Amino acid sequence: MHDQAIFSDGVHLISTRGVSHLHQYCASIGIHPGWFHRSSKFPHYDVPSSERDSFFEDHPEVQKVSSKEIVRLLKKFGLVTKAKRLLR
Repeated sequence: MHDQAIFSDGVHLISTRGVSHLHQYCASIGIHPGWFHRSSKFPHYDVPSSERDSFFEDHPEVQKVSSKEIVRLLKKFGLVTKAKRLLR
């Protein structure tokens, strides 16, 4: 299930390959950099509310997971620690 690198719960968008990969992916699909939550404990983009109804249909490469799974994946791949380092 987790061979893919981009995950979403329909509201939050993460990459298990790191923040740089997430920025590249979001730029490629037109999500504005301002939607990135850098100061969050968990680095993520918000899926624009105008796109939430059709997001998974429009982006089949994104693996749909629960919000709990988002947090678990970020912890598993060490991205919580990296987010804290980004703020220093």
